[in-house]
Amino acid sequence: MAIPFWLPAALQFFSCAAVSCVLRHHLGYHGVWAAALSVASLTGLFCGSLFWGAVADYVGNIKGVLSVAHALAMICVPFNVMPSIASSYPLLACLTVLVSFLLAADTGLVDTICLAAADAQGDYGEMRSWSCIGCGLICVVVGAGLALTGPWMIYSTFVVLQVPLLIMLLFFLPSPRLSREVAQKREVKIMECLTGNKTSISEVFLYGLCLSLIEIFGPVYYIKFLGTSSFTFGAAVLIMCLAEIVVFRFIARALRDLHASWAWVRDACYALLALRCLGYCLVPASMPWAALALEVLHGFNFAAMWYITVKRADTLAPPGAQATMQSLTSGTYFFLSMGVGSMVWGHCLEAPPSGIGWQRSFQLCSFLTIAALAWNRCAKTPQPIDAPRADVPSDDLPLVEPPEQTPNPKP
Repeated sequence: MAIPFWLPAALQFFSCAAVSCVLRHHLGYHGVWAAALSVASLTGLFCGSLFWGAVADYVGNIKGVLSVAHALAMICVPFNVMPSIASSYPLLACLTVLVSFLLAADTGLVDTICLAAADAQGDYGEMRSWSCIGCGLICVVVGAGLALTGPWMIYSTFVVLQVPLLIMLLFFLPSPRLSREVAQKREVKIMECLTGNKTSISEVFLYGLCLSLIEIFGPVYYIKFLGTSSFTFGAAVLIMCLAEIVVFRFIARALRDLHASWAWVRDACYALLALRCLGYCLVPASMPWAALALEVLHGFNFAAMWYITVKRADTLAPPGAQATMQSLTSGTYFFLSMGVGSMVWGHCLEAPPSGIGWQRSFQLCSFLTIAALAWNRCAKTPQPIDAPRADVPSDDLPLVEPPEQTPNPKP
């Protein structure tokens, strides 16, 4: 059974919308308490992405793993509105870790599905662009309804989104059947993925660490440092989402025309991130809206780097460990590095003498990015993004059945 042509894009749309809905709820905590919850959430997301990716590879069934994770999340998320949990910080922190752990299943597994269907049903970037649309729309819906109904709007929206997700997973996503011999040879390959790709993982971590200054503290920069209204920051988010959509939609064609390698695109992302950080330092206080022009670069800083990271992980994955490698790479890029970055930059952004302030933090981030770029150019050899992967043994079936190829009828 082939993957329906609409399924990968639909999974990207609904899964990202659901995750964005929950991770943007108002918990009523601020300062160090909110930061601790953020770290707890990122910890759960990173550990969960590794766990679900390894389980999916081990059992050889993405469909079952995703269905179980979403069903459990559908049960656990509404507990956030229980007064006994909302008023108890320890219980809320534990629930935050649990929910994040369950939601992390989508991190690498949905990308694995998209990559399995990419050759016959369009490029991965086109499918991934629907996640940006889902995230943007759900933020508008939840933001508009939050003032009217309170937290119930968030959790009820999440539960509603689970219905089409579970229907797609249970009734439309193929589930390959593994022979007994193949099943017996399955093993957890997290360490194999990590030890065999330490350089690639470290590059992703360092880049995510630098990007976290913008990703995590962007709202604070606009509202507190520049003194703008929430409307200006909303415009910044809109520009970033549109930039991501454009890059995801057209990056494959651009890279094909330019014959770009993995290293070439990676270094371009580093250079543009350094330029963006320096640009934030130069925004005049009398013209805070000028910072909006820099948000166009977000399409390259985030979307382009995400695209080549996913494609590279698919190339580097050991046989039978595609989901594990995707989860490890994506989790490192967006969860582990962001969690560490939130603690590092949170301290740096404090006014002297506690920290170094906004200007010097952006300068430090730019310096680190340029230093990493120089190291990459001096010590690394460019590799094609779509370099052929070693042949998968015939007894190691893919997690998702490849689309059936329909031969063109002869004239």
